[in-house]
Amino acid sequence: MCSRRTSWYRPRGEATAIEVGEPVIEPYKEYSPLDPLGRCGVATACLGLETLPPEGERRGEIGHVHPTGWHMTCYDRNLVSGESLYNRTHLIAWCLSEELDNPQNLITGTQYLNQGSMQPLETRVVDYIRTSGNHVLYRVTPVFQGDELVARGVQVEARSVEDEGAGVSFNVYCYNVQPGVTIDYATGESHPDFLPSRTALTQKGYLADSARPLCATANESATPTAPSYIINFATQRFHLTTCKSVADIAARNQGACRLDRDMLKTLGYLPCDRCKP
Repeated sequence: MCSRRTSWYRPRGEATAIEVGEPVIEPYKEYSPLDPLGRCGVATACLGLETLPPEGERRGEIGHVHPTGWHMTCYDRNLVSGESLYNRTHLIAWCLSEELDNPQNLITGTQYLNQGSMQPLETRVVDYIRTSGNHVLYRVTPVFQGDELVARGVQVEARSVEDEGAGVSFNVYCYNVQPGVTIDYATGESHPDFLPSRTALTQKGYLADSARPLCATANESATPTAPSYIINFATQRFHLTTCKSVADIAARNQGACRLDRDMLKTLGYLPCDRCKP
């Protein structure tokens, strides 16, 4: 993985109280430029007490940064703890680097990735550094497929320097997934595994833009019935067609549905809190 830098060693002519030839560790952080799609690349660092935020300091706000594929999507707490599916996920965590809102260091990551997979690794490195005072080489590589805007996962590598990996040494791939939720990595859109997708509802003729009328028989008119509700596929909620919130739904996330209220609830969609359909 990461190799030792020549700048870690103090030239002989500059040796003072340090024994001649003894390596001097120089902490650093390096981030790849965003690619043409705005996606992050490899982030590398040499971490130590010098890069950690002071104990007790609280992280600042990063809500103004929108990584590629970002959607503010919430689910029931029984499905996603804390409701929000995505976090703005630091490649090199703030607790390791004090790096706050650098767009080259933030990707769209699920709660499962951020808190369930990456956080335990980060805590392990922080504890080691604070306990030993040593340094850790650290590299995080986001893995994208094709032109997808959301990473499929991240590869996290770490190795302690002074003790040559005796304290910390791991190479872990963390999947950017969320149990119970299906993610469209090309766009960042998502839906619960148990909810019919827009495609499935269209194929069944339940959406007003579908070619097939709902429940039409040989003796009934083939003219599609008027839509009953507007579905927001990003939030998995349905609205009255007159709801003011409909104007705020991106065209790619909405569909005019002919199903009745009870059927939508049975399928797992939730009624809007504003129009209360």
